[in-house]
Amino acid sequence: MQRLLASSCDALNVLGTTGEETSLSVKSRRSLMEVAASELPSDGLMVGIGAAAPSDVVELASAAAESGYAAALVLGTPSLA
Repeated sequence: MQRLLASSCDALNVLGTTGEETSLSVKSRRSLMEVAASELPSDGLMVGIGAAAPSDVVELASAAAESGYAAALVLGTPSLA
């Protein structure tokens, strides 16, 4: 990831938006978010926080803000749509 940011890449999206991240537990996702935020400049970091449970989305959004992420990508859940 460091190499990408040092080249022509402006930002990185940690935990994507294509659905794979939702197969991980919230605890695992928070751990990955913390590692990426501690290793990379936060102004170029986005994080996918989509989840089926609105409470998980809120928890992950709070964790993203606390870790200094520049942006979060949220997939709409049926109860939030």
